[in-house]
Amino acid sequence: MFKRKILMKIKILFLLFPIIIFAQKQKIQILDIETKEPLQFVELLYNNKTIFSDKNGTIFIDFNENKIEILDGNYEPNVVEISTNTNIIELQNTVTELQEMVISKKPRTIINPQSKGLWDHTYIGMDMVLLNEITFNKEYQSKYLRKVTFKSYRSIPANFDTSVKNKDFKKSRKKQMNATKLLRLNVFNENKEIIYNSTPIEYKSNEKQSFEIDVLEDILITDKPLYIEIQVIGYLDETGEFANYYSAIRPQQAKNAPKEYKVNLLYKKRTEKHPFYVDLLKQPNRQKFYINFGFEFEDVD
Repeated sequence: MFKRKILMKIKILFLLFPIIIFAQKQKIQILDIETKEPLQFVELLYNNKTIFSDKNGTIFIDFNENKIEILDGNYEPNVVEISTNTNIIELQNTVTELQEMVISKKPRTIINPQSKGLWDHTYIGMDMVLLNEITFNKEYQSKYLRKVTFKSYRSIPANFDTSVKNKDFKKSRKKQMNATKLLRLNVFNENKEIIYNSTPIEYKSNEKQSFEIDVLEDILITDKPLYIEIQVIGYLDETGEFANYYSAIRPQQAKNAPKEYKVNLLYKKRTEKHPFYVDLLKQPNRQKFYINFGFEFEDVD
């Protein structure tokens, strides 16, 4: 009887073994084709989902499609075919040479963040798209956008139940609070087409932070709106891999609308592929809030 039970357990384990193997994620490393160095934080599209290579240049996928699209415009090819045996993807850097950064002496115009009526009404999570539709006043038009600034508050990870007081919870909470997170700034034109995204920026949610992001492209301010997004990418663990935690940031917000530009706040889930957004500032009985940005502009020749 005892032997029969042992044999039955072995049979069950044997039957489950292929399922366990199948459930394992496929590991692929993204490398520079010339230097063979890992490429960090390359944006890709797989199975209609945006993913990033981690600090080690690695991605993990559930294989169900044989193509990966390279969304990062600094690398080619644009599409790579893969199989279940693929463990390396090599990309060609399309930036042929690094241009020396020249500090311009052209006049600069600054919009300072608001200093009164500030609060932390809401957060931006990694599953959210929150577009700031901004139309600058006439005095800022016909200038190049050169810098975007904002601040963030200390925030508690959104997936925590703060009523739990056990030791494991406290350790896990401390680990998440101290973990490195990534965000980037995206700028879209009036047609919501991407025209600039910054390199990913590391931050920690256990402390207040100030962000100054240089815009390295010539984005000319016109009477048409720009859409500015703070995109939260995710958590990095001690090994540099993305951790399976919900990541968010709580940017400083103002209760009053800025005087230097008109703004609408457009929201949708990141998984929603349709072009429709909810304008949060036009929702009835909803407290208005405005991300407290600062801007710097440069005169055109």
